[in-house]
Amino acid sequence: MNRRDFLFLRKAHGDTAELSCEQLFMRCVDSTLDGTTSELFGHLEQTLARVTSLHLTDVEWLSCEELKPLDVMLMRFRERGGLVISAVERSKNLATAEGRGFRLPEIRKPR
Repeated sequence: MNRRDFLFLRKAHGDTAELSCEQLFMRCVDSTLDGTTSELFGHLEQTLARVTSLHLTDVEWLSCEELKPLDVMLMRFRERGGLVISAVERSKNLATAEGRGFRLPEIRKPR
């Protein structure tokens, strides 16, 4: 894996990966210039095979035509039992938890 691959996909915990859709889009555009788009998505597919949970950030970028191959990958990932969580879903889950009386930890800025 080269240094650029680390920019858009990182392993958060043992069986969880985090993917920035914005950074994936930027890498995808780069890969069209050097002809490595299939290699890029192949690497992503291999990484998804090694994790059970995927956190997506910057999901608004998923509407870009360049990232359409990701739709199929995510569908296959879910069919294998993988869990996909987007930042939007995570925010909704946190709001639901607060609505049920769960108190979320307060985040304080360093002084």
